[in-house]
Amino acid sequence: MQIGPNFLSGRTRIGRSRLSPGIFSHLDQAGWRLAIRDLHAYAVQGATQKQLYGIAFRVVEAAERDAINYKIQELLGVKDFAANSQLFCPPEGHLHIVDSEHVAHVCNRHSDLIAEQRRGSVAIVAEDFERIIEVVSPKNIGEFSMERGIARIIYSKEFELARMVVIEELRTRSVAFKTMYKPKK
Repeated sequence: MQIGPNFLSGRTRIGRSRLSPGIFSHLDQAGWRLAIRDLHAYAVQGATQKQLYGIAFRVVEAAERDAINYKIQELLGVKDFAANSQLFCPPEGHLHIVDSEHVAHVCNRHSDLIAEQRRGSVAIVAEDFERIIEVVSPKNIGEFSMERGIARIIYSKEFELARMVVIEELRTRSVAFKTMYKPKK
């Protein structure tokens, strides 16, 4: 498989211990679609010793941080706001990223039509990855959770055939895509 020019301009190798925000490109809607298609193709190509690549699709700005804080108050209550604001609200300047490892996870775990029907879900298809940026928005936050000491934000948005759920984890320097699935309505 050959990686397209849009993928090459919109990606970087991700080190496990350190992310450098300056080397990610910020993509417009058309650039995002091309880059995520190439990232998806790369993630599912089946190579055993693949590099880890990622795309940053948005920087957390003050308005987004304020909206997330509002959601924390709304969902968890004002009483628990101070503690939970520190846990669940990414600092300004953090990047929302999608990496090849987690795209491969979604494809391996949530794209089998029969297995997803047994779970009461709809199988993920390649085009669903293009919708991540539509779902990852403070207005779509449905839940906050902790898993193994890592804060997670769970987004949910209704589409024609199914609801799409995207889970992001707050990391040291980023807000990272973890997984997504589509439960039936």
